[in-house]
Amino acid sequence: MQPMGNTRRSQSNGGNTPRPREESSVERLYIELRDRAMRYDFRPGTRINEQALGRELGVSRAPLREALNRLEAEGLLTFVMNKGFFRKSISVDEVLDLYQVRIALERRAGFLALRHATDQEIQAAQEYWSSVLASSSGRTSADCRGADEELHRRLIRLAKNKQLSASIETITRRIHVPRHIDIEQSA
Repeated sequence: MQPMGNTRRSQSNGGNTPRPREESSVERLYIELRDRAMRYDFRPGTRINEQALGRELGVSRAPLREALNRLEAEGLLTFVMNKGFFRKSISVDEVLDLYQVRIALERRAGFLALRHATDQEIQAAQEYWSSVLASSSGRTSADCRGADEELHRRLIRLAKNKQLSASIETITRRIHVPRHIDIEQSA
């Protein structure tokens, strides 16, 4: 029986030592499509032409479908039987709901961070944000948004809870464009 997980047998030692598998083509494809969806390269409500996308990216249908299914599970796409995948539209109410969930999860992350993070880890996050603020006058709104997202990621990592981090990251991706608009308007 072969081991499960992200390992494969090493050829050099008789096949007894597992080693990490390189990032899969599906994972790279998923990240590329996720980034396109987050940038709204796929317009809300529009159908994704799988054949054209497969040709453009030079991939077969199976890995493309797997990546699209992951994006559907994340809430970035919807699937309609006999019609295919569509870029999911996001309503104001859904954005507000996602913000509320994000706030609740980040509060929990803050509580866990206070229990699990070292003083040095907390200090490093504080120093990062101080450096961002010190250079804020020369930053674009996109730079500010990126710095803000990085601060949130750093603080959430201090909770040392991978599932909590993954959940917040999924929500952050879903509200990426609305946050961008919000930051642009408040700038």
